[in-house]
Amino acid sequence: MNSEGSSTTTLAISCVKCTEGDGSFFRLENTKLAGYCIKCFPKVIQHKFASSLGRNRVFKTPEQRNALLIFTTNKQLESLQLLNLTFKAISGPEDHRILKLNAKVLVLFEDLIDSVELNKQLNLLKIFLIKQKFYSKWNWRFGHLAAIFNKFEHFSKEFGRNEGIDGEENLEKFSNLISNCRSPSVRIELLRLIRTKLLANYAAYFNFPSVLLSENADQLATETINSLCFGRGSSIFDISSVIDDRLSTNSLPFVNHSIQFIRPLRDISYKELEALDRIESCENIEENGINTRINGIIKEENSVQSLAKDFIESLRDNGFPATISTILSVSSKIESERNGQICTLCFGRFQRNEEEEINNKSCLFLLKICRPCLSIFEDIENEGFNLLQEIVNL
Repeated sequence: MNSEGSSTTTLAISCVKCTEGDGSFFRLENTKLAGYCIKCFPKVIQHKFASSLGRNRVFKTPEQRNALLIFTTNKQLESLQLLNLTFKAISGPEDHRILKLNAKVLVLFEDLIDSVELNKQLNLLKIFLIKQKFYSKWNWRFGHLAAIFNKFEHFSKEFGRNEGIDGEENLEKFSNLISNCRSPSVRIELLRLIRTKLLANYAAYFNFPSVLLSENADQLATETINSLCFGRGSSIFDISSVIDDRLSTNSLPFVNHSIQFIRPLRDISYKELEALDRIESCENIEENGINTRINGIIKEENSVQSLAKDFIESLRDNGFPATISTILSVSSKIESERNGQICTLCFGRFQRNEEEEINNKSCLFLLKICRPCLSIFEDIENEGFNLLQEIVNL
């Protein structure tokens, strides 16, 4: 009897926040002897969200509260939680509101699909989103990465007044660009660069000083390793920090705009977001038939990105639970390059070798590209080269 009682006592875990609830709902990774109960866990995540914004003094001016929230269809769970956490932070009485924000939402599709399939996914996604509490709170706009080929001056200045999906007419053009990359690693990296450049275009045209992204701790740690592999060591701080201010007034290739990318989920793991999703009993996105069907041309095995992710997961599974926090801690101590010219593809700073010459005048734009981005051009075949040049020159 005594041995059974002691065994039961050993297995029982009290919530580290309230000390009364069952802490086994979410056990802390660094120790299996502590955790949070189902009532306290959402409060902990909401505090992490608010703390990352408050600690970094993200919204220093009233103008910076004019923000663009990004919902990406290939990161649906993370995007959904970004919107949920933001909605909770801006809700409530005026004098008790955690966050004051004038926000709008951009939904970004990334799949290599045709117009028929894209509109099918859009309709299914809208059915799902309309059921969410936050849907009526904000204005929404829908776009595809193919909108990188659009001329924004043709858009209405009213954010929520687009009919259909931005970039729909350029889906084939976009697919041709991605399919002409020889390496799967380059394909995935190019998609990341296009996403950043496109979001900068949206923010500049619609006058959003702040862009909130759904990148969590796991994703940012992986991006840090990826950046080292692609020779972007000087950009690690910007790529993985809560505030990415590379696109300041002095560096952004847009007149009179200063844009900051904000990552309020930086200190929140994917495992935590999954647990939060279970608590809220959100309707499963996959049950609505809109689970992302990524074309094999994008999501491939043996890419740098997949190997980096597997490497980090293997460390965590083999007794190093602090791997992600360690990577992010180190990346936060690396100073960003603030001198030199700005790359027109990745927005990173670089020093151009004065001895470098390009005899072909049609390729003079390459002088505005950093060395890591030049390697992307070297990997692209046929018409893909000209299509990427078009993006750089926009």
